[in-house]
Amino acid sequence: MTGRKRRRRKKRAPIKKRTLFVLAAMVNLTWYTIAVLVISWHDHIVPSELTVAWFAAWTVELALLAGLKIKGKASGDDAAG
Repeated sequence: MTGRKRRRRKKRAPIKKRTLFVLAAMVNLTWYTIAVLVISWHDHIVPSELTVAWFAAWTVELALLAGLKIKGKASGDDAAG
């Protein structure tokens, strides 16, 4: 050996489940967007309801994961009055 000291590598912290879920959501939203663009390029129509439902579902999942409160259209104050 040449007398060099070996450097110790720091152990990485394990990836949180939360981070993995966010990455999975980003991948799912990305592949759906690419698929819709390809389908549109080939002159096919993707139902708008499908796109709205897909993005709404993932948005709600991510918001719940982040701990955000989601207000609906009919909140308690609007329903009473």
